[in-house]
Amino acid sequence: MEGRRAGRIAHLAELTGRLTPAEWAPIVAALPALRRLVDLGQQREQEEQS
Repeated sequence: MEGRRAGRIAHLAELTGRLTPAEWAPIVAALPALRRLVDLGQQREQEEQS
């Protein structure tokens, strides 16, 4: 499983390396909201396990 994950990460890194700074800007702007979604998902999982 780790090998597959590493492969996907490498592929994504290669693709994102092709983006221009203008294409990167909205991705960077979305990172706080995406981090919040991850946090909410983790919080929900913890609540379900309690």
